[in-house]
Order: sequence, then structure tokens, then C-alpha cells
Amino acid sequence: MNQTTSDDNFWEYSARANFYFLPPSDTYVKELKDVFPIVIMAVPFMLVLTVLEWAILTLAGKARNWSIHDVIVNFSTGSLTQVVTSSFLRGIEFSGYLWVYSNLRITTLPWDSIYTYMMAVVGVDFCSYFWHRTCHEMSLGWSFHYLHHSSEYLNMSVGARVSWVMRIFKWMFYLPMAALGLPPPVFLIHSQLGFAWGIWSHNDACPKLHKIIPGIGHLIEYILVTPSHHRVHHGVNPYCIDKNYGQLFIVWDRMFGTFVEEREDEEITYGTMSQINSNHIFDIQVRPTIEMLQRAASMPTFGDKLKAIFYGPGWAPGTPRLGNPEDIPDDVTLWEQRVNLVLHLLTSTSVGGLYDGRKYSVWLEPLRLLCYLVSVLALPIFSTLQETTIVVCVCLVSLLMWPRVSAITLSRAAEVSTTAPAPKKVN
Repeated sequence: MNQTTSDDNFWEYSARANFYFLPPSDTYVKELKDVFPIVIMAVPFMLVLTVLEWAILTLAGKARNWSIHDVIVNFSTGSLTQVVTSSFLRGIEFSGYLWVYSNLRITTLPWDSIYTYMMAVVGVDFCSYFWHRTCHEMSLGWSFHYLHHSSEYLNMSVGARVSWVMRIFKWMFYLPMAALGLPPPVFLIHSQLGFAWGIWSHNDACPKLHKIIPGIGHLIEYILVTPSHHRVHHGVNPYCIDKNYGQLFIVWDRMFGTFVEEREDEEITYGTMSQINSNHIFDIQVRPTIEMLQRAASMPTFGDKLKAIFYGPGWAPGTPRLGNPEDIPDDVTLWEQRVNLVLHLLTSTSVGGLYDGRKYSVWLEPLRLLCYLVSVLALPIFSTLQETTIVVCVCLVSLLMWPRVSAITLSRAAEVSTTAPAPKKVN
């Protein structure tokens, strides 16, 4: 594909790149300098699909499955990752591939061959499967990958919610392709196309394909990753944990025993089993890794310290490598999510009223504290007993201090009312 064609048919190219619909001839690139930034070119169409998904969910009465603040965080995170990768990490991670290809490859595959194309499509995705599986089955990998799963929604924008920290070790999983002689430009193209396909599979609006494409839909779902498959992967329901790792092909999951079908009788809850209460795009990138290292440092023996890093994130001394399946908590039901949302709204409204000297905060703040106390004790809002104890203590102390805070708030409200400018008369 030449530059002129790219400029004239940008939207067409963007759409086809999102769905791996490029003919083999468009992937035949000899020099690295001629490799197109396919992921960047796919972004405009991805934005269109994100808005379209919102419209479909709204019309279907499922607008609660889509949040504008979450979309902003997702794209902001993706932008940060792209800047860091382009500025610092791309050269580092790709240098490893180039070195293995130049010094250790066992053969040389032609860059313009249909056989090389087929090997790239299958081989790159095969490596992606094991990279993705490692991210979930090793604490170190999960600390890098946690960010992507921390969204409590699933829509197209979540595909952009990726961590730059993860890029530090992801490249290692593709070195076998360099050793097999896959030319670096061809590898770069297919790794981008696979990533672009994975973006659209983050989708809560598309039903199972066999429902909208009878016959062939079943075949597609048997071979390729679809939104239905990936919804399971992002779920925290017990049956969803550590399933459906495929990026392009779902057959790897079928082959290696990690596939599970989306259930019709159970709504999927998205997120992680231990949510970080933060939307700061830097904090959610690095805090999981810091907490993982702190957990490893707290282990009593050197062997347990290593296991805390290289075993599964659910591992604890005396349990299997991937943790005890019985320790997986039941998924948070929809009404519990709504209680959490109400608590956040109460907090934002009450605290804002306190700062502004609003009289309504005099009764709203103690109500909020009481609601928080009941909810924290009755629901699994916080993951540990220590966190729950701290919140309970803060709420109790705040209630004890409330008479004094109430007096200050009423005094501030009086000052605001006396200093407020009188309304102008209109002649």
C-alpha cells in the first residue's frame, strides 16, 4: 500500500485494519521505514465505533454499561502508553527481536510470500496467547496487566487501556518468531493488526454472532475471538476467571483448556477482584507493581518471595501455584454496584457542600457517614479487614466531630449569605 493510496482512502484503510481485512499484498513490506503505524491509523474508526456502541447501548436501555469518565481515562491511558512507547520503549523492545533475527534465526522467510503471511498470522497470535496467559498466571505479569482489567465497564475504549509498564517484558514472547526467520517488518505489521482486532472485541453491545449471522456465525465463533468470548475474559464471575486468552484466534483456548462460553443466564460483572480506587492515569499504571513487590518483600522466606512474584496473583503460602479456586469471591451483583455508585455521589455532593458552606450538608454528611458504615460492614466494598477497619474508624471519628463541623458549616453559610451581592433590578 503506497502513501498516496493511504491518504486517499484513510477511512477505508482504518476500517479494514480494525478487522484484519488487509489483503496479504498490503502486508508485504521489505524495509522497517515503510511499516505503517496501523494502530494509530485504526484509532479514528475505533472512536467512531465507540460512539456507535454508546448509541446502541442507550437505545437498548443499557446505558449504565457505558461511562464517559471511564472512556476518558481509557483513552488518556492509551495516549500516555503510546507516547512512552514511541519515545523510549519501542527501540528497546524491538532491539531484542532484531538481534535474535540477525544472529540466531534458523532460516530466512521471504517478506513477500503468502506462506510467510500465513505463518505470521498464526505464529504471532500463538505467541500473543501465551503472553496473555502469563499475564494472568504470574503475579509479575498481572501487575503489568492489571490496569487493562481495572475498568468496571467493557466497551471499545477499554482496548486502549493498556500499560506502558507491560511493554517492558511483552517483547520476549515474540522472540521465537525472530528465531524462525519472520522478517521484522512483517512481524511489526501483524503484531499491530492483531492488537487492532483485539480492540473491537472489547464490546458489550455485540451479541453472539450466531444470533445475527445464522450458520456462519457458529463457525466464526469457533475459530476467532469475538466480543462474546472476550466479555468472559474481562468478567470477575467465578466461571470467567482466567479464561479466553486469545487475541485473534480462540482455538488456542480450545486446545489448551482455557475456553469457556458466555452464559446466557448470568450477567457478567467487569473489573478485578481487588479494585484500586483511583482514576489517576499514572497511579493505576504503577501501583499494582509496587503492591506486588511489597507483598513479595513481606514473605517470610526467600523461596516464598520468589513465588509471590512468579506464581499466580492468587497464590499464598500453602496453596497451589495459581491459588485456591475456593478463594475466588462471588461476583458483585448489580445492586451492590449501584450502592457503591450512590455512596460516591453522596460523598462528592456532601464534601462539596462542606467546602461551599451549604446548609444541606449539615444533614447530608452524617447521613452519608451512616450509609458508609452500614455498607462497608454489609458489603465487600473493601478487599481486606484492615481497609474495612480503617474506614469504620474514620466514619466513627467523623460522626463524633460532626457537631463542631456542623457549627462551622452553618457559620460559613451565614457569611456566604451576608456577602452575596444583591440581585440587580431589571427596569
